[in-house]
Amino acid sequence: MDIFQDESYQVSHVLSGERAQDVLQTETPMLVLLDYHLPGMNGLELAHWMRKREASRHTPIILMSADVPAAAHSEVHLRTLRKPFELERILQWVAELLAA
Repeated sequence: MDIFQDESYQVSHVLSGERAQDVLQTETPMLVLLDYHLPGMNGLELAHWMRKREASRHTPIILMSADVPAAAHSEVHLRTLRKPFELERILQWVAELLAA
C-alpha cells in the first residue's frame, strides 16, 4: 500500500470482497488490485460482480495470487499476476493501465 502512495496514487484498502462491494457501490476506481484469496468471496468472483455493473464494467483489474485459476487468464479487462512478483512489475502494469 505504501509504495502506491509513495508513487502519488490515491489508494483505498479493504479486507474482504463484501467490503469491496460496499465501497464500489459509491466509488468508481480507475484500477482495482485484487488478491484471489479474499475472505467471503474470492477475487475472481468479485471481478465477475464488477463486470455485471455498468460503473465498473471496464475498470482494469489486476488479480494476484500464488495460484491464479486457469479461468482467470481469459477474462476481459483482467490481468493476472502470479505471486511472488517483482514490485517493479506491478508498478509498471499500474502505470500502463492508468495511462490507457
